[in-house]
Amino acid sequence: MKEEENNMGILTKYIVIYKMNENKNVLINTLNSAIDVIDNNTRMKIENMMKGEKEITCENEPELYQQLKSRGYIYEKENEETEIKNRIITMDTIVKNKLKHKGFTICPTMGCNLRCTYCFESEDLHKDFSIMTEQQVEAICEYILEQKVEQEKKNPNFDKINPMQIKLFGGEPLLKCTKNVVEKILKFSALNNIRVAIITNGTTIPDYIELLEKYKKIIAIQITVDGSEKIHNQRRIKANGMGTFSEICENIELILKLGITIQFRINVDKENIYYLNELEEVIRKRGWGDNPFFIPYASPVLDFCGNMSSALKEHELYEILLEKGYYGKSDSFIKRVVSPCIGYVENFFGNNTKIKPWKTSYCEATSGGELCFAPDGLISTCLTYIGKGELSVGKFDETGVYIDEDKFELWSGRNVDRIPKCRECKFAFLCGGGCPVMALEKNGEIDCCVCSDIEKTIEKYIKHRLK
Repeated sequence: MKEEENNMGILTKYIVIYKMNENKNVLINTLNSAIDVIDNNTRMKIENMMKGEKEITCENEPELYQQLKSRGYIYEKENEETEIKNRIITMDTIVKNKLKHKGFTICPTMGCNLRCTYCFESEDLHKDFSIMTEQQVEAICEYILEQKVEQEKKNPNFDKINPMQIKLFGGEPLLKCTKNVVEKILKFSALNNIRVAIITNGTTIPDYIELLEKYKKIIAIQITVDGSEKIHNQRRIKANGMGTFSEICENIELILKLGITIQFRINVDKENIYYLNELEEVIRKRGWGDNPFFIPYASPVLDFCGNMSSALKEHELYEILLEKGYYGKSDSFIKRVVSPCIGYVENFFGNNTKIKPWKTSYCEATSGGELCFAPDGLISTCLTYIGKGELSVGKFDETGVYIDEDKFELWSGRNVDRIPKCRECKFAFLCGGGCPVMALEKNGEIDCCVCSDIEKTIEKYIKHRLK
Protein backbone atom coordinates (compact mmCIF):
# COMPACT_ATOMS: atom_id res chain seq x y z
CA MET A 1 0.00 0.00 0.00
CA LYS A 2 2.86 2.40 0.85
CA GLU A 3 4.52 1.71 -2.48
CA GLU A 4 1.30 2.59 -4.28
CA GLU A 5 1.04 5.90 -2.43
CA ASN A 6 4.63 6.77 -3.38
CA ASN A 7 3.92 6.02 -7.04
CA MET A 8 0.99 8.44 -6.98
CA GLY A 9 2.83 11.31 -5.30
CA ILE A 10 1.47 14.37 -3.53
CA LEU A 11 1.04 17.60 -5.50
CA THR A 12 2.27 20.71 -3.72
CA LYS A 13 -0.29 23.32 -2.68
CA TYR A 14 2.10 26.04 -3.79
CA ILE A 15 1.41 25.97 -7.54
CA VAL A 16 0.32 28.91 -9.68
CA ILE A 17 -0.09 28.86 -13.45
CA TYR A 18 -0.25 31.81 -15.85
CA LYS A 19 -1.00 31.82 -19.56
CA MET A 20 1.81 33.12 -21.78
CA ASN A 21 0.35 32.59 -25.25
CA GLU A 22 -1.83 30.17 -27.25
CA ASN A 23 0.03 27.04 -26.17
CA LYS A 24 2.49 28.07 -23.46
CA ASN A 25 2.01 28.64 -19.75
CA VAL A 26 4.25 29.63 -16.86
CA LEU A 27 4.23 27.12 -14.01
CA ILE A 28 5.55 28.45 -10.70
CA ASN A 29 6.32 26.57 -7.52
CA THR A 30 6.05 29.38 -4.97
CA LEU A 31 7.56 27.27 -2.20
CA ASN A 32 10.88 26.40 -3.85
CA SER A 33 10.77 29.21 -6.49
CA ALA A 34 10.95 26.88 -9.51
CA ILE A 35 9.75 28.46 -12.77
CA ASP A 36 8.89 26.30 -15.80
CA VAL A 37 7.18 26.64 -19.17
CA ILE A 38 4.50 24.03 -19.92
CA ASP A 39 2.11 23.41 -22.81
CA ASN A 40 -1.69 23.36 -22.53
CA ASN A 41 -1.87 19.58 -22.36
CA THR A 42 0.48 19.48 -19.37
CA ARG A 43 -1.41 22.32 -17.74
CA MET A 44 -4.66 20.41 -18.09
CA LYS A 45 -3.13 17.31 -16.44
CA ILE A 46 -1.78 19.32 -13.53
CA GLU A 47 -5.06 21.17 -13.02
CA ASN A 48 -7.00 17.90 -13.11
CA MET A 49 -4.74 16.60 -10.35
CA MET A 50 -5.23 19.83 -8.39
CA LYS A 51 -8.99 19.28 -8.60
CA GLY A 52 -8.61 15.65 -7.52
CA GLU A 53 -10.02 14.37 -10.81
CA LYS A 54 -7.04 12.38 -12.11
CA GLU A 55 -3.69 11.58 -10.55
CA ILE A 56 -0.31 11.86 -12.27
CA THR A 57 1.55 8.67 -11.34
CA CYS A 58 4.66 6.69 -12.25
CA GLU A 59 2.45 4.30 -14.20
CA ASN A 60 0.20 6.57 -16.28
CA GLU A 61 2.63 9.51 -16.80
CA PRO A 62 6.16 8.30 -15.94
CA GLU A 63 8.08 11.09 -17.71
CA LEU A 64 5.87 13.93 -16.47
CA TYR A 65 5.81 12.44 -12.97
CA GLN A 66 9.62 12.40 -12.79
CA GLN A 67 9.89 15.94 -14.15
CA LEU A 68 7.38 17.28 -11.64
CA LYS A 69 9.07 15.38 -8.85
CA SER A 70 12.56 16.64 -9.77
CA ARG A 71 11.28 20.23 -9.79
CA GLY A 72 9.53 19.90 -6.43
CA TYR A 73 5.93 20.03 -7.67
CA ILE A 74 5.32 16.46 -6.48
CA TYR A 75 6.41 14.92 -3.19
CA GLU A 76 6.50 11.28 -2.23
CA LYS A 77 6.31 11.82 1.52
CA GLU A 78 3.25 13.32 3.15
CA ASN A 79 5.18 15.66 5.46
CA GLU A 80 7.90 16.67 2.97
CA GLU A 81 6.23 19.94 1.99
CA THR A 82 5.74 20.92 5.65
CA GLU A 83 9.40 20.19 6.37
CA ILE A 84 10.50 22.44 3.48
CA LYS A 85 8.19 25.22 4.62
CA ASN A 86 9.51 24.97 8.19
CA ARG A 87 13.09 25.13 6.91
CA ILE A 88 12.31 28.29 4.95
CA ILE A 89 10.78 29.96 8.01
CA THR A 90 13.78 28.91 10.12
CA MET A 91 16.23 30.23 7.51
CA ASP A 92 14.27 33.48 7.33
CA THR A 93 14.48 33.90 11.09
CA ILE A 94 18.25 33.33 11.02
CA VAL A 95 18.70 35.91 8.25
CA LYS A 96 16.48 38.42 10.06
CA ASN A 97 18.56 38.06 13.21
CA LYS A 98 21.75 38.61 11.22
CA LEU A 99 20.35 41.77 9.64
CA LYS A 100 18.65 43.00 12.80
CA HIS A 101 18.89 46.78 13.25
CA LYS A 102 20.96 47.60 10.17
CA GLY A 103 18.76 50.52 9.13
CA PHE A 104 17.97 53.56 11.25
CA THR A 105 15.50 56.31 10.41
CA ILE A 106 15.96 59.51 12.39
CA CYS A 107 13.33 62.24 12.28
CA PRO A 108 14.88 65.48 13.59
CA THR A 109 11.33 66.88 13.62
CA MET A 110 7.84 65.89 12.54
CA GLY A 111 7.21 69.48 11.48
CA CYS A 112 7.03 70.31 7.79
CA ASN A 113 6.88 73.44 5.65
CA LEU A 114 4.59 71.72 3.11
CA ARG A 115 0.97 70.58 3.35
CA CYS A 116 0.81 67.80 0.78
CA THR A 117 -2.80 66.85 0.18
CA TYR A 118 -2.26 63.09 0.70
CA CYS A 119 0.24 63.19 3.58
CA PHE A 120 -0.34 60.42 6.13
CA GLU A 121 0.95 62.66 8.94
CA SER A 122 -1.60 64.74 10.84
CA GLU A 123 -1.88 68.52 10.58
CA ASP A 124 -1.14 68.79 14.31
CA LEU A 125 2.26 67.16 13.86
CA HIS A 126 3.21 69.82 11.31
CA LYS A 127 1.96 72.82 13.32
CA ASP A 128 2.82 72.04 16.93
CA PHE A 129 6.14 70.29 16.45
CA SER A 130 9.19 69.64 18.57
CA ILE A 131 12.82 69.21 17.52
CA MET A 132 15.05 66.34 18.54
CA THR A 133 17.64 67.45 21.08
CA GLU A 134 21.36 67.01 20.53
CA GLN A 135 21.42 64.73 23.59
CA GLN A 136 18.80 62.49 22.02
CA VAL A 137 20.86 62.34 18.82
CA GLU A 138 23.99 61.43 20.79
CA ALA A 139 22.13 58.52 22.42
CA ILE A 140 20.90 57.27 19.04
CA CYS A 141 24.36 57.54 17.47
CA GLU A 142 25.94 55.68 20.38
CA TYR A 143 23.38 52.89 19.97
CA ILE A 144 23.97 52.69 16.21
CA LEU A 145 27.72 52.41 16.77
CA GLU A 146 27.17 49.63 19.33
CA GLN A 147 25.07 47.71 16.79
CA LYS A 148 27.69 48.21 14.09
CA VAL A 149 30.52 46.93 16.32
CA GLU A 150 28.44 43.96 17.43
CA GLN A 151 27.56 42.98 13.86
CA GLU A 152 31.16 43.30 12.71
CA LYS A 153 32.31 41.02 15.54
CA LYS A 154 29.94 38.34 14.28
CA ASN A 155 30.88 38.90 10.65
CA PRO A 156 33.92 41.01 9.64
CA ASN A 157 32.44 41.41 6.13
CA PHE A 158 29.08 42.61 7.45
CA ASP A 159 29.58 46.20 6.36
CA LYS A 160 30.48 45.16 2.82
CA ILE A 161 27.58 42.75 2.37
CA ASN A 162 24.86 44.63 4.27
CA PRO A 163 26.10 48.15 4.98
CA MET A 164 24.33 50.10 7.68
CA GLN A 165 22.39 53.16 6.64
CA ILE A 166 20.84 56.14 8.35
CA LYS A 167 17.81 57.83 6.83
CA LEU A 168 16.81 61.39 7.68
CA PHE A 169 13.05 61.68 7.50
CA GLY A 170 10.18 63.64 9.02
CA GLY A 171 8.27 65.85 8.68
CA GLU A 172 10.88 67.69 6.74
CA PRO A 173 14.38 66.94 8.08
CA LEU A 174 16.08 69.91 6.38
CA LEU A 175 14.33 72.79 8.10
CA LYS A 176 16.40 75.74 9.34
CA CYS A 177 15.61 74.83 12.94
CA THR A 178 17.03 71.30 12.59
CA LYS A 179 20.38 72.22 11.04
CA ASN A 180 22.49 71.62 14.16
CA VAL A 181 20.95 68.19 14.69
CA VAL A 182 21.40 67.22 11.03
CA GLU A 183 25.03 68.34 11.11
CA LYS A 184 25.67 66.21 14.20
CA ILE A 185 24.24 63.13 12.47
CA LEU A 186 26.25 63.72 9.29
CA LYS A 187 29.48 64.21 11.26
CA PHE A 188 28.92 60.96 13.18
CA SER A 189 28.10 59.07 9.96
CA ALA A 190 31.19 60.33 8.15
CA LEU A 191 33.44 59.32 11.06
CA ASN A 192 31.98 55.82 11.09
CA ASN A 193 31.60 55.23 7.34
CA ILE A 194 27.80 55.03 7.41
CA ARG A 195 25.77 56.12 4.38
CA VAL A 196 23.01 58.68 4.89
CA ALA A 197 19.85 58.93 2.77
CA ILE A 198 18.05 62.23 3.18
CA ILE A 199 14.34 62.13 2.33
CA THR A 200 13.46 65.76 1.73
CA ASN A 201 10.80 67.71 -0.15
CA GLY A 202 13.64 69.65 -1.78
CA THR A 203 12.48 73.18 -0.96
CA THR A 204 15.12 74.09 1.65
CA ILE A 205 18.30 72.95 -0.13
CA PRO A 206 19.93 76.45 -0.33
CA ASP A 207 20.00 76.59 3.49
CA TYR A 208 21.95 73.33 3.56
CA ILE A 209 24.14 73.56 0.47
CA GLU A 210 27.45 74.04 2.34
CA LEU A 211 26.69 71.16 4.70
CA LEU A 212 25.72 68.89 1.81
CA GLU A 213 28.93 69.73 -0.04
CA LYS A 214 31.01 68.98 3.06
CA TYR A 215 29.50 65.50 3.52
CA LYS A 216 28.65 64.68 -0.09
CA LYS A 217 30.72 61.46 -0.10
CA ILE A 218 28.29 59.74 2.28
CA ILE A 219 25.03 61.33 1.14
CA ALA A 220 22.22 60.39 -1.24
CA ILE A 221 19.08 62.51 -1.46
CA GLN A 222 15.50 61.55 -2.25
CA ILE A 223 13.26 64.29 -3.62
CA THR A 224 9.63 63.74 -4.56
CA VAL A 225 7.52 65.28 -7.30
CA ASP A 226 3.94 64.55 -8.32
CA GLY A 227 4.24 64.35 -12.07
CA SER A 228 3.55 67.39 -14.21
CA GLU A 229 4.09 70.90 -12.84
CA LYS A 230 0.37 71.71 -12.83
CA ILE A 231 -0.66 68.66 -10.81
CA HIS A 232 2.39 68.86 -8.53
CA ASN A 233 1.56 72.46 -7.63
CA GLN A 234 -1.95 71.44 -6.66
CA ARG A 235 -0.76 68.73 -4.28
CA ARG A 236 2.74 69.43 -2.93
CA ILE A 237 2.05 72.89 -1.61
CA LYS A 238 3.42 75.17 1.06
CA ALA A 239 1.43 76.17 4.14
CA ASN A 240 0.41 79.34 2.28
CA GLY A 241 -0.94 77.32 -0.66
CA MET A 242 1.91 78.13 -3.06
CA GLY A 243 3.23 75.45 -5.41
CA THR A 244 6.79 74.14 -5.22
CA PHE A 245 7.66 72.61 -8.61
CA SER A 246 9.96 75.34 -10.01
CA GLU A 247 11.72 75.78 -6.69
CA ILE A 248 12.41 72.05 -6.42
CA CYS A 249 13.77 71.92 -9.98
CA GLU A 250 16.23 74.74 -9.27
CA ASN A 251 17.37 73.02 -6.09
CA ILE A 252 17.90 69.74 -7.94
CA GLU A 253 20.30 71.62 -10.20
CA LEU A 254 22.27 72.75 -7.13
CA ILE A 255 22.53 69.18 -5.80
CA LEU A 256 23.59 67.68 -9.12
CA LYS A 257 26.38 70.26 -9.43
CA LEU A 258 27.78 68.86 -6.17
CA GLY A 259 27.83 65.34 -7.61
CA ILE A 260 25.34 64.01 -5.07
CA THR A 261 22.99 61.21 -6.13
CA ILE A 262 19.33 62.18 -6.36
CA GLN A 263 16.70 59.48 -6.07
CA PHE A 264 13.96 61.33 -7.95
CA ARG A 265 10.73 59.84 -6.66
CA ILE A 266 7.58 60.32 -8.75
CA ASN A 267 4.39 59.77 -6.77
CA VAL A 268 1.86 58.24 -9.14
CA ASP A 269 -1.90 57.77 -8.96
CA LYS A 270 -4.91 57.92 -11.28
CA GLU A 271 -4.85 61.72 -11.37
CA ASN A 272 -1.34 62.17 -12.74
CA ILE A 273 -0.24 58.96 -14.44
CA TYR A 274 -1.42 60.04 -17.91
CA TYR A 275 0.49 63.33 -17.66
CA LEU A 276 3.94 61.93 -16.90
CA ASN A 277 5.04 62.80 -20.44
CA GLU A 278 5.06 66.45 -19.32
CA LEU A 279 7.49 65.59 -16.53
CA GLU A 280 9.55 63.55 -18.97
CA GLU A 281 9.87 66.65 -21.14
CA VAL A 282 11.14 68.70 -18.17
CA ILE A 283 13.76 66.04 -17.43
CA ARG A 284 14.83 66.01 -21.08
CA LYS A 285 15.10 69.79 -21.40
CA ARG A 286 17.15 70.10 -18.22
CA GLY A 287 19.45 67.26 -19.28
CA TRP A 288 18.92 65.30 -16.08
CA GLY A 289 18.36 62.05 -17.91
CA ASP A 290 22.01 62.05 -19.05
CA ASN A 291 23.31 62.73 -15.55
CA PRO A 292 24.51 59.54 -13.77
CA PHE A 293 23.65 61.09 -10.40
CA PHE A 294 19.97 61.48 -11.34
CA ILE A 295 17.85 58.34 -10.85
CA PRO A 296 14.10 58.75 -11.55
CA TYR A 297 11.72 56.14 -10.20
CA ALA A 298 7.98 55.78 -9.74
CA SER A 299 6.09 54.83 -6.61
CA PRO A 300 2.34 54.50 -6.03
CA VAL A 301 0.56 56.88 -3.67
CA LEU A 302 -0.31 54.46 -0.88
CA ASP A 303 -3.80 54.03 0.52
CA PHE A 304 -3.54 52.43 3.95
CA CYS A 305 -7.22 52.73 4.86
CA GLY A 306 -8.87 52.01 1.51
CA ASN A 307 -10.48 55.46 1.27
CA MET A 308 -8.57 57.01 -1.66
CA SER A 309 -10.43 56.77 -4.95
CA SER A 310 -7.36 58.03 -6.84
CA ALA A 311 -5.01 55.27 -5.61
CA LEU A 312 -3.80 52.77 -8.19
CA LYS A 313 -3.43 49.08 -7.53
CA GLU A 314 0.12 47.98 -8.20
CA HIS A 315 -0.85 45.93 -11.24
CA GLU A 316 -2.70 48.96 -12.68
CA LEU A 317 0.34 51.19 -12.14
CA TYR A 318 2.64 48.60 -13.69
CA GLU A 319 0.51 48.02 -16.78
CA ILE A 320 -0.03 51.71 -17.57
CA LEU A 321 3.66 52.57 -17.11
CA LEU A 322 4.64 49.75 -19.49
CA GLU A 323 1.94 50.45 -22.08
CA LYS A 324 2.72 54.17 -22.19
CA GLY A 325 6.44 53.48 -22.54
CA TYR A 326 7.30 55.44 -19.40
CA TYR A 327 9.03 52.32 -18.07
CA GLY A 328 10.40 49.00 -19.26
CA LYS A 329 12.39 50.06 -22.33
CA SER A 330 16.06 50.98 -22.59
CA ASP A 331 15.15 54.60 -23.33
CA SER A 332 12.26 54.92 -20.84
CA PHE A 333 12.73 57.87 -18.51
CA ILE A 334 11.57 55.96 -15.39
CA LYS A 335 14.31 53.52 -14.42
CA ARG A 336 12.67 51.71 -11.49
CA VAL A 337 9.30 51.17 -9.88
CA VAL A 338 9.48 50.97 -6.10
CA SER A 339 6.59 49.15 -4.50
CA PRO A 340 6.22 45.91 -2.53
CA CYS A 341 4.73 43.75 -5.31
CA ILE A 342 6.35 45.20 -8.43
CA GLY A 343 9.81 45.29 -6.88
CA TYR A 344 9.51 41.70 -5.72
CA VAL A 345 8.13 40.37 -9.02
CA GLU A 346 10.94 41.98 -11.03
CA ASN A 347 13.51 40.52 -8.66
CA PHE A 348 11.85 37.09 -8.73
CA PHE A 349 11.74 36.83 -12.52
CA GLY A 350 14.91 38.82 -13.17
CA ASN A 351 17.62 37.11 -15.21
CA ASN A 352 20.28 38.39 -12.82
CA THR A 353 18.67 36.80 -9.76
CA LYS A 354 20.63 33.60 -9.23
CA ILE A 355 18.73 32.53 -6.12
CA LYS A 356 15.01 33.27 -6.25
CA PRO A 357 13.93 34.91 -2.99
CA TRP A 358 11.15 33.91 -0.63
CA LYS A 359 9.03 36.68 0.78
CA THR A 360 8.09 35.48 4.23
CA SER A 361 7.36 39.00 5.50
CA TYR A 362 6.03 42.04 3.70
CA CYS A 363 8.24 45.09 4.24
CA GLU A 364 11.01 46.78 6.19
CA ALA A 365 8.66 47.27 9.15
CA THR A 366 8.39 43.49 9.55
CA SER A 367 11.91 42.57 8.48
CA GLY A 368 13.47 43.41 11.83
CA GLY A 369 16.07 45.55 10.11
CA GLU A 370 14.61 49.01 10.67
CA LEU A 371 14.23 51.25 13.71
CA CYS A 372 12.61 54.69 13.44
CA PHE A 373 13.31 57.43 15.99
CA ALA A 374 10.96 60.40 16.52
CA PRO A 375 11.45 63.58 18.61
CA ASP A 376 8.87 62.34 21.14
CA GLY A 377 11.39 59.75 22.32
CA LEU A 378 9.51 56.76 20.95
CA ILE A 379 10.79 54.15 18.50
CA SER A 380 8.74 52.38 15.81
CA THR A 381 9.57 50.00 12.98
CA CYS A 382 7.11 51.56 10.51
CA LEU A 383 7.28 55.09 9.10
CA THR A 384 3.49 55.31 9.12
CA TYR A 385 3.41 55.27 12.92
CA ILE A 386 6.49 57.34 13.59
CA GLY A 387 5.89 60.36 15.80
CA LYS A 388 2.31 59.37 16.61
CA GLY A 389 2.91 57.59 19.90
CA GLU A 390 1.19 54.48 18.58
CA LEU A 391 2.55 50.93 18.51
CA SER A 392 6.04 51.90 19.59
CA VAL A 393 8.65 49.17 20.09
CA GLY A 394 10.84 51.13 22.48
CA LYS A 395 11.95 54.52 23.70
CA PHE A 396 15.07 56.63 23.94
CA ASP A 397 16.37 59.66 25.80
CA GLU A 398 19.73 61.20 26.63
CA THR A 399 20.62 58.13 28.74
CA GLY A 400 20.25 55.58 25.93
CA VAL A 401 18.03 53.47 23.64
CA TYR A 402 15.68 50.88 25.12
CA ILE A 403 13.95 48.28 22.94
CA ASP A 404 10.91 46.39 24.24
CA GLU A 405 11.66 42.97 22.75
CA ASP A 406 8.05 41.76 23.06
CA LYS A 407 6.71 44.78 21.15
CA PHE A 408 9.54 44.51 18.64
CA GLU A 409 8.68 40.85 18.09
CA LEU A 410 5.05 41.83 17.35
CA TRP A 411 6.38 43.50 14.18
CA SER A 412 9.60 41.68 13.33
CA GLY A 413 8.03 38.28 13.98
CA ARG A 414 5.10 38.87 11.64
CA ASN A 415 5.42 36.40 8.77
CA VAL A 416 3.24 34.19 6.62
CA ASP A 417 3.47 31.34 9.11
CA ARG A 418 2.13 33.50 11.95
CA ILE A 419 -0.90 34.72 9.98
CA PRO A 420 -3.49 31.89 10.01
CA LYS A 421 -5.06 32.63 6.61
CA CYS A 422 -1.64 32.87 4.93
CA ARG A 423 -0.34 29.47 5.99
CA GLU A 424 -2.06 27.50 3.24
CA CYS A 425 -2.19 30.25 0.60
CA LYS A 426 -0.34 29.41 -2.60
CA PHE A 427 0.78 33.06 -2.92
CA ALA A 428 2.07 33.31 0.65
CA PHE A 429 5.79 33.16 -0.20
CA LEU A 430 5.38 35.72 -2.99
CA CYS A 431 3.14 38.07 -1.00
CA GLY A 432 4.63 38.09 2.50
CA GLY A 433 1.32 38.50 4.27
CA GLY A 434 0.36 41.95 3.04
CA CYS A 435 0.79 45.35 4.69
CA PRO A 436 0.70 45.24 8.52
CA VAL A 437 -0.53 48.85 8.67
CA MET A 438 -3.51 48.01 6.44
CA ALA A 439 -4.21 45.02 8.69
CA LEU A 440 -4.23 47.28 11.74
CA GLU A 441 -6.19 50.13 10.14
CA LYS A 442 -8.84 47.88 8.60
CA ASN A 443 -9.10 45.06 11.11
CA GLY A 444 -7.41 46.28 14.28
CA GLU A 445 -5.13 43.21 14.30
CA ILE A 446 -1.61 43.01 12.92
CA ASP A 447 -1.89 39.29 12.19
CA CYS A 448 -4.98 39.63 10.04
CA CYS A 449 -4.66 38.67 6.40
CA VAL A 450 -4.46 41.60 3.98
CA CYS A 451 -3.89 40.24 0.50
CA SER A 452 -1.38 42.17 -1.58
CA ASP A 453 -1.71 42.74 -5.32
CA ILE A 454 0.85 40.06 -6.15
CA GLU A 455 -1.39 37.74 -8.20
CA LYS A 456 -2.43 40.36 -10.75
CA THR A 457 0.99 42.01 -10.74
CA ILE A 458 2.60 38.74 -11.86
CA GLU A 459 -0.07 38.44 -14.56
CA LYS A 460 0.82 41.89 -15.91
CA TYR A 461 4.53 41.09 -15.76
CA ILE A 462 4.05 37.95 -17.82
CA LYS A 463 1.80 39.77 -20.29
CA HIS A 464 4.32 42.55 -20.96
CA ARG A 465 7.79 41.42 -20.00
CA LEU A 466 8.36 37.69 -19.75
CA LYS A 467 10.36 36.45 -22.72
